Amino acid sequence: MSFNPIGKNEATAIAQAITNNKTLKKLIINNCEITATGATAIANSLLHNTSLEELHMSFNAIGKNEATAIAQAITDNKTLKKLIINNCEITATGATAIANSVLHNTSLEELHISFNAIGKNEATAIAQAITDNKTLKKLIINDCEITATGATAIANSLLHNTSLEELDISFNAIGKNEATAIAQAITNNKALKQLSLYDDDTIDEESAMIIMRSLYHNNSITELLFPFKLRHIVIM
Repeated sequence: MSFNPIGKNEATAIAQAITNNKTLKKLIINNCEITATGATAIANSLLHNTSLEELHMSFNAIGKNEATAIAQAITDNKTLKKLIINNCEITATGATAIANSVLHNTSLEELHISFNAIGKNEATAIAQAITDNKTLKKLIINDCEITATGATAIANSLLHNTSLEELDISFNAIGKNEATAIAQAITNNKALKQLSLYDDDTIDEESAMIIMRSLYHNNSITELLFPFKLRHIVIM
């Protein structure tokens, strides 16, 4: 149903369907001009649904309050395994609420929340979620305005996580200090298999080398993705 102008009333009807349906497992409604009211209705429907495993709602104007409703749904829903809400105008408050909800969720395995203005404090909340959550396997947070402090917090959270297998924090502020924290995480983490760090602006050769050296002590990572400009380091 993606790329159709669904709007508020139609999204409310979809929400009612999600509430009552017992068999639907996957729903994709990207870029459907779903407004705040419709997004809230869909989020609330997840509180009552027991079958949906995958929901894609990217490129819709979700915003702060609606993200809070989604957070409540994540907290209480027991079946949703994959949630993709990229580029949904989610602000700091909404991102924090979603991160906190992951602390209490026991079913979600994959969360995509790229191209939203997460920032420092919210990244710290995500880090806490990574630390404590036992089921999340894939986290994609590209281009979320995560600062050095937030990136370091996320890296440090990997020291305590035992479930996350794929992390993509590309196009965020990853400098030398953050690279050192990531290297420490790689050295000690036993679960992570894929780490993506695409960013032509902040990851330099020194930072890349710090991270590469940590692989000598890691035997779980099978894929480490750097910017194309640093391809010679990966090949060395």
